[in-house]
Amino acid sequence: MSQFAHLTSARLLARNTILNLLGEAAPFLVALIAIPILVHRLGYERYGVMTLAWLVVGYFGVFDMGLGRAATKLIAEALGADEPGSIAAVAWTALTMMAVSGVLGGVAMAAVSPWLVHRVLNIPPSLQSEALHTFWLLAVAFPLIISGGTLAGMLAAFQRFDLLNAVRVPFGFFSYLAPLAVLAFSHSVFWIVAVLVAGRAASWGVQLLLCIRVFPPFGRHIVVRRAMLAPLFSFGGWVTVSGITSPIMVYFDRFFISAMISVAAVAYYSVPFQAASKLAIVPGALASVMFPALSTELAADPARAARLFDRAVTYVFIALFPAALVAAVFAPEIMTLWIGSDFSARSFWVMRWIALAAMVNGLAYLPYALVQAANRPDLTAKFHVAEVPVYLAGLWLGLRLYGVEGAAFVYLGRVALDAALLYWAAARILPAVRAAVMRTALRLAGGAVAIGMAFVVAAPALRAAYVAVVVAGFGAWGWRAMLAPSERETVRMRLRAAMPLMSR
Repeated sequence: MSQFAHLTSARLLARNTILNLLGEAAPFLVALIAIPILVHRLGYERYGVMTLAWLVVGYFGVFDMGLGRAATKLIAEALGADEPGSIAAVAWTALTMMAVSGVLGGVAMAAVSPWLVHRVLNIPPSLQSEALHTFWLLAVAFPLIISGGTLAGMLAAFQRFDLLNAVRVPFGFFSYLAPLAVLAFSHSVFWIVAVLVAGRAASWGVQLLLCIRVFPPFGRHIVVRRAMLAPLFSFGGWVTVSGITSPIMVYFDRFFISAMISVAAVAYYSVPFQAASKLAIVPGALASVMFPALSTELAADPARAARLFDRAVTYVFIALFPAALVAAVFAPEIMTLWIGSDFSARSFWVMRWIALAAMVNGLAYLPYALVQAANRPDLTAKFHVAEVPVYLAGLWLGLRLYGVEGAAFVYLGRVALDAALLYWAAARILPAVRAAVMRTALRLAGGAVAIGMAFVVAAPALRAAYVAVVVAGFGAWGWRAMLAPSERETVRMRLRAAMPLMSR
């Protein structure tokens, strides 16, 4: 048996998923407080500029060439095959290539920034100089920003999500609290972003030290091997295609909103989008753990990989449906309490559609991980290429007809199409998951109908009663129909163990 076989144990995967959830949820609680303050203190236009600046960085992240994810897969496979000798070379080769590519990406970003600021993004003249300097600052920091993906990927391949989250949580707090501290001295987006870049540099250094701690040969053998380029770029090339097309469908809605409506409208879209899309922390936490695990098990035991996939999608639906139901049904009240009634009136339908989209897209995380773990990143890339023209045409039409609400509805349609394609691919690659795919499709359709029915109810009290009935029914049905007897017994044991602690 491999000395690394424990890395795919159910207990470890469950623990790491919980750690990822805590790592995502803790900063989000700070964000709930920080974002309204930033919106009101900076103003809608300046907050929109800050959002656009980070979106530009997100899109130029394509210059990582998929090497971070490729490194994770190759390291996980080496661990599964009990061949750790190649790990240091894989990691250093990927890190070096990403740094070089980051320099090229930073130059490209700096070159197009004046065109974006002055001609494309509809930024008010009074903010254009501040926005341009912010974009240039991010271009300088770009190599550091993207190369950290290899370090995080290495820790993930070793299933050291405890260490990964020990870095992620403090930086998550910092990313929201630091801008609030800067507001005491300046309202300039440039200085806010400068402080965030400094924090990103610190987290990069800590991750490097943690990688050396987890795998000491990584610190002793700094080597870049030409032989590693082919497997890295073979996998990473297709991931890069997804990296080019996927951000178009994730980020370009805000660029379109800025260009077609106003930079202030970006805030009406991005704030509820940020809130509702946080529902993805559950599938995101699980998928980041499952990708290296599936990469190992698909080669060693495909039947176990299918069982892991089946239970994973079940757990994701159990977690997502009630959360999406509450977020969508009570979107007007949530946005009013969080930001204000005027803001809510312009944005609550965005939150409703994005909450539905988060449920659909969250369930697509697992087949995405399975398809890529099966060494078929070409399929995800081809799906994204096919979706781009359809999505952009729909986005333009949705904005013209219905404004930001139309953009959110089109986004929902796009993620639904993407999820259907990914589940189809998963069933073709691993036939043992076909039953799980059919169950997930039926559950998702029923959940979407249940959420949509609540939209026709205007009175908050009636909506609350409806949600209570649906959640109670879902809990009773899910307990019997979705959990296996062994899983129900595990839940009972956990509750029995927790009761004395709660009483004390």
